[in-house]
Amino acid sequence: MFESEISTALPILEPLMFLILGIAVYGILVVKFCKFLAKRDMFSLDLEKHNKDHHPMLMKALDLLIYVFNYLLIFPIITFASFVVMAAILVLLSKTASVEYIFLVSMAVIGSVRVASYFHELAAEELAKVLPLTLLVLLLADLSTFSASKAINALMSLPSYYVLLAYYLGFAIALEFMMKILRSIVKTVFHGNKA
Repeated sequence: MFESEISTALPILEPLMFLILGIAVYGILVVKFCKFLAKRDMFSLDLEKHNKDHHPMLMKALDLLIYVFNYLLIFPIITFASFVVMAAILVLLSKTASVEYIFLVSMAVIGSVRVASYFHELAAEELAKVLPLTLLVLLLADLSTFSASKAINALMSLPSYYVLLAYYLGFAIALEFMMKILRSIVKTVFHGNKA
């Protein structure tokens, strides 16, 4: 009798278990990713830690070089990956938007999150979560909105938009450096370089 109950319940509960697992994993990934994307300082620079080294100036110069390298090479990779994720989400949500419009909105979201991170990291984090969580809600409400082939086609078309993507990526890098410079100016003028 107990075996027949299990054999009856398993086909009913198996999809529920997979859905719970899928939603939990997706939610955790969204939160972790958005928390990282919304951090004002993705990479830290602490030159004071080298004051007691044998060659403090050399170590500070090396740290500064690594810091700049991170923002010139690693940051663009993170930005592009974030952009691809946002574009994929928008492709899944949109039924009629053009690829150019999807790319524009995707980069606008990434840029908005980065700008907001300089003012309030929690607000930036919440802003970053809007699209991924909206996608989850829409997919759960109506699986027919999901079009894997449309997402794959849009992502496969990325190379044909290399000029547009290069402009967006260049803008994202310039925006990040501009925000860092503005923050440094504000810190120096209003806080005497303490903040």
